[in-house]
Amino acid sequence: MKKYFVRCCSQNDQNITLKVKAESEDIVREIVFNTYNVKKVFNISEEAPKVNYERGRKHSSPHIIQRKGKYLTVFC
Repeated sequence: MKKYFVRCCSQNDQNITLKVKAESEDIVREIVFNTYNVKKVFNISEEAPKVNYERGRKHSSPHIIQRKGKYLTVFC
């Protein structure tokens, strides 16, 4: 099962975002119209996987050094 974000318009003409678990976008659309009674579905997008940014921050910012007449970019 995948998680989907659904941007839609409710019966009260309010824009809402729903988070639904389903196997495909067609099933998501069916669930939203039958369960939540929305008027219109604008967008269905799959939830992006979480990225651990702290894992990649082991290095400091790059700096450039010169060795034997060549410039090198070093990550320390």
